[in-house]
Amino acid sequence: MSVIFYISICYFLCALHLSKKFYIRIIANLLLATITIAAFVAYKKPIIKHQFFMYQQTHRHITNIANSATPNDAIFVAPTTRAGFLYYSYIDNVVLPHEVVDLNMDIKLLQNKMQQAFGGGKNVWFITINHTPEWQKDFIEMVGSSFSNIADFEIDTRDGVIFARIAHKK
Repeated sequence: MSVIFYISICYFLCALHLSKKFYIRIIANLLLATITIAAFVAYKKPIIKHQFFMYQQTHRHITNIANSATPNDAIFVAPTTRAGFLYYSYIDNVVLPHEVVDLNMDIKLLQNKMQQAFGGGKNVWFITINHTPEWQKDFIEMVGSSFSNIADFEIDTRDGVIFARIAHKK
């Protein structure tokens, strides 16, 4: 919605609030609430409400991906991280094509997806929050066993975030 629309609505609502009739003021408040809700819904961006600290920790990783990734790279994002990923991508004004992978699936399926993307000449990026320590251990072992001879990889597990970058050896 444009700025001119909001300015005209504010002018209209101010005029309604100056009215001495009570029911007109109620109508003005209902209009204001409706427009506020419509403005949030129109952007279709998730509003971060849970685990904000965890989402904040993903910001530096998303910035790292935005600065280092090429358009050909494969970016895998866990569903729990997707809201923060979209939010910070929107804030930083970057478009990062990504694939959402379910952490409940077998680690072998994730390994196959990552190997297919890597085998297709792509560098692989992976980011998630809210994982169990067992899953984190399995993921690190999987990346180590699958990519140790054919790729340069780094895994960062600070602040409750798993961030992995798997790049072709130079």
